[in-house]
Amino acid sequence: MVPSEIAFELRIAISKAIKTKQAVLKTDIEMKIDAALRMISLEVIPVTIERDEPLLLILFTEAEQKELFWQQGLGGKTIPVKGGTLAKDQRINKLKQELSDARADMQSLAEEQEVFNEELQNANEEVVSSNEELQSVNEELETSKEEIESTFHQSIEAFFEMYPEI
Repeated sequence: MVPSEIAFELRIAISKAIKTKQAVLKTDIEMKIDAALRMISLEVIPVTIERDEPLLLILFTEAEQKELFWQQGLGGKTIPVKGGTLAKDQRINKLKQELSDARADMQSLAEEQEVFNEELQNANEEVVSSNEELQSVNEELETSKEEIESTFHQSIEAFFEMYPEI
């Protein structure tokens, strides 16, 4: 099971790797490891083996620990560290970039969902049309069957009228 801190990033990376058939690298993902906040990177690499479904190699790497402007205090609370203005600015820029990336990923997923829904609607309309055609063919077959049965009965009656001794 994938930790919730990286599940979204991993899902997006897997989707992009499958779609583009190229390696996808996501860096500076925060993850809590042993009660400490760590930065990890993940790379999703498509494996080129002839199979029906795509195979992926997923690599997790712990990134260099950067100076943070806060630290973990007692009870799991974060405590600001004095003199961390540069780190704060870097953190804010990183969060802005993550937000921008998340919005772009969300837009991409929404567009994919819209295309999928349109394709599903088209397929549904084709199925309904095929069903109507099959119902029409079935009705024609029923009519033909009734005509054949009627002709058969008339032929049998005519046969016995021609040959009453049978």
